[in-house]
Amino acid sequence: MRKIITACSALVFLTAMSTAHAAMTEVCDTALSMTKNYTNAVEITGRQADRDRATLLGKIDDARLKMLLDKPEDAWQKLEDYKTKVASMVESLKPSLSQTDAESLTTAAIESQMVCTGM
Repeated sequence: MRKIITACSALVFLTAMSTAHAAMTEVCDTALSMTKNYTNAVEITGRQADRDRATLLGKIDDARLKMLLDKPEDAWQKLEDYKTKVASMVESLKPSLSQTDAESLTTAAIESQMVCTGM
């Protein structure tokens, strides 16, 4: 009887953890989607504009995949890479992104990092 109670308790615990993980994944997915929407909405200029936008969107997709694989540290790093790319687009000799848009994208990425990874 004790083994049955222990097994039931374990099952309830695992179910609760699974539900909590699913809710966290949904919140994370929403944050990443918002970051992606902001990335699609900003004006990126220059000859490499399409490539730069695709690179940024790819980093968000990579972060989402890492979260699905339960690798929050890797997801955090992908969003760090995103922020680095955003900074490089503003700091170049011919900026392809305005400072205001860069700040918005960086803020969205930071929020995604906090929501998705807690870091």
